Amino acid sequence: MKKVVIVDDLIDSTILKLMLKLKGYSVLSMAPNVEEVISLVESTPPDLVIMNINLKDTINGLEIAMVIREGYGIPVIFVTADFSKVVRKRVDLVG
Repeated sequence: MKKVVIVDDLIDSTILKLMLKLKGYSVLSMAPNVEEVISLVESTPPDLVIMNINLKDTINGLEIAMVIREGYGIPVIFVTADFSKVVRKRVDLVG
């Protein structure tokens, strides 16, 4: 069973968690901030991280994703409500 971590500080992630579980994924945790996701990735490495780009944290989801990809080799899927050209360009640079 594939292990997934959801990084989001919004209630919408609960729906995503339920959808993933229905499809047979094991959702390890829903981490709302950088400290929790890095701690989780170190202690129980997931197969995939689903990351909200716009977190209410000291750094955004793109910056956390770079740390996760470079430091741990774990793939990251981005989710966001912001589909502006600026955000798409920043995602392309990360990804």
